[in-house]
Amino acid sequence: MNALVKPFFLRHDFPFGIWNDLEGNYDSLKAQTKETETNFLLAFELPGVKKENLDIEVEDNILHVRAKRFHPLHEDEEGVEIKKAYRLPKTVQAEAIKAKLEDGLLFLELPKIPESRPRKIKIEAIEGGGDNLLGNE
Repeated sequence: MNALVKPFFLRHDFPFGIWNDLEGNYDSLKAQTKETETNFLLAFELPGVKKENLDIEVEDNILHVRAKRFHPLHEDEEGVEIKKAYRLPKTVQAEAIKAKLEDGLLFLELPKIPESRPRKIKIEAIEGGGDNLLGNE
């Protein structure tokens, strides 16, 4: 497994413990996380779950992921509901979250608010040592 992508509940270095599962379902929905300069990325293992049996929403800054899984040979039976809830960090643009389901994997892209992203500070060279900048003459 890529060193940058670890099971979320093993990540003690993730910002402020933001990915704590609020529902305590640590084994029902496998997830991985990764942080980039511009996004938080989440990946959930959902083998056999169809798009129409998946619900993702944000309410009161809490991300809810709900899925219903059916037995492949007995789809007429009641499925098993799987759900997770995560408190989002204040740096996430909740209205811009994107989701993609591909080959049993759900990918969520949670963009960071531009003001919260790291940025480079331009360094200017000042002639004369910078005394005038500090008000010293």
